[in-house]
Amino acid sequence: MKKNAELAKKLGSDIQVSPWSVLEEYNERGAVILLDSSLELIEAAVCIALDDSEQIEKWMAENLMGRPLNKDINIFKSENKTQYNFIIIRPYVLVHKRPLPT
Repeated sequence: MKKNAELAKKLGSDIQVSPWSVLEEYNERGAVILLDSSLELIEAAVCIALDDSEQIEKWMAENLMGRPLNKDINIFKSENKTQYNFIIIRPYVLVHKRPLPT
């Protein structure tokens, strides 16, 4: 458990903020994983980093995590002043669906 806490702390320092225009390149490569606002970005990042497939599959089945839909992308493109939290856990880019106020 201590190892997870240490990893969470390290990953917390890797969180970045940007508009969708910066994330669009990652999305075009199929790397973006969109998180529902009910999920914590760090918790999801730790599960991806530790390859916790059971938890990841559960979140995906509950539609809390997955590839962005075209309707999501269209909304993100139209909100050009909105900033999003994201973290890179190669080969994925986890994007928090909850935008930060600008």
